[in-house]
Amino acid sequence: MNNTDRIVLLNINWVKADLFVKLTGFTIKEAKKSLSQYSGGSILCTTPDDTLMVNFPLYHAWAQNQRTRTKIMANNGINIVQSNVYAELSGFSKREINHKKNSGQWDSKIIFISPNGNELINVKEVEKWVTKTRK
Repeated sequence: MNNTDRIVLLNINWVKADLFVKLTGFTIKEAKKSLSQYSGGSILCTTPDDTLMVNFPLYHAWAQNQRTRTKIMANNGINIVQSNVYAELSGFSKREINHKKNSGQWDSKIIFISPNGNELINVKEVEKWVTKTRK
C-alpha cells in the first residue's frame, strides 16, 4: 500500500502542502495558482498557525474533473492513529506535533495518550483545527 492509499484509508483529508508537493509533483506556487481558482478555498487552507494545507480528497475530485463545491467527499476510514503514523502521512514532523501539543494549539481532544501508553491523534479533531477560523 502506498502513502496515498494510506492517507485515504486513515481518513486524513488535510496534508501539509510540502507533502502534497512530494506526492503530486506540483510546486507550492503551481498548487496555489491552480487549485485556488477552482476550489473556492476548499482545497487549500491556511491553519491558525499559518501552515498551508491541502485537502487531499478534494484535490483528487478536482483532478478527476469533478469540480463541485457542494459534493462532500465521504471517507469512513480510521479516525484515531498513533502520532508517528500521522506524522508520516500528514507531513507534520514529530517535532511539530510535539510543539502543537506543548504550546496548547492541540488540546486533549486532538492528541492524547491511550490506556496502553501510545500517543494517539484524532484525525477528525485535527480536521476541525485545520479549518478553524483564525481570530
